[in-house]
Amino acid sequence: MSIPRSASLLFQRFPQLSPFTANSHPVSRSGQQAPKFLSNFLSLRCSSCKHIAGGHLRLMFTAAEASSDLVVNHDVENKMFFIKLAGESEKAVLEYEVLGPDIVNLYHTGVPVSQRGKGIAKVLAKVALEHFASQGTNMKLTCTYLQKYFQENPSPEYRDRILDL
Repeated sequence: MSIPRSASLLFQRFPQLSPFTANSHPVSRSGQQAPKFLSNFLSLRCSSCKHIAGGHLRLMFTAAEASSDLVVNHDVENKMFFIKLAGESEKAVLEYEVLGPDIVNLYHTGVPVSQRGKGIAKVLAKVALEHFASQGTNMKLTCTYLQKYFQENPSPEYRDRILDL
C-alpha cells in the first residue's frame, strides 16, 4: 500500500515528520502503512499543527539526536509539550503560559535524570519553537535550556518570533 498524495505533501512540507503518527497508527515514509485516519487528520484546519480531539497533537519524530523514535504530544489544555518515555514513570516536558493572544512564555523544560543527554529536550525545544512560530506567535524564553538552545540553533523559521532574552 502506498502513501496517499496528501501524506506525501505533508512529509515534503514538514520533513521533521518522519514517520508521522496519530491515534497510535504509524505511517512510514516507505509507504508500508496508510491508516484510515490520515485523510480526516489532514483535513483539520490548523495549517501547521494538527489538533486531535482533546487538544492533543501527536507527532512521531525520528530524531538524529535521540536514540529512538520519540512521540511529541501537545496538550493545549495544560499548556505543555511532552514525551512519554518507555520505562519511565515521568515524562519529558516543555511547559508554557499564554501571556496574550500572540505571545507565550516558554518557562520550563524537564527530562527525567536517567534520560538526560539523549537529545530529548532538544526535540521538545525544536517542536515547540517551530509550532509557535508557524502560528505567528511571539515567544519569550525564560527557560534557561531554551535560551541556550535558541543561541545554538537560531533558525530563521522562528528567529523573528523570539522576544529579547
